[in-house]
Amino acid sequence: GATRWNGKYIRTAPSTPADQPPMYKSKSCADCSLYSNGDTWRLAVEGKELFYVASQASTLPPLQASSWTVAEGGVAPAPRLVAGPL
Repeated sequence: GATRWNGKYIRTAPSTPADQPPMYKSKSCADCSLYSNGDTWRLAVEGKELFYVASQASTLPPLQASSWTVAEGGVAPAPRLVAGPL
């Protein structure tokens, strides 16, 4: 896929998981976000352009590459996520 989506993402919101799903921002790409809209996870420039979408609903971002599809702005292959420390 597009290399701009590679790298570490830091949780930015909310402060408690009960409030709403977490949001993550890329440390290397100023406008790259990983967030949930409803129960659908997205890698996108929030509110502007959608690059990758999780193909199934979940409370946390899916880690399997097969769980992601390429959206309008994305480039194949879909991403593979790796969970880091909480």
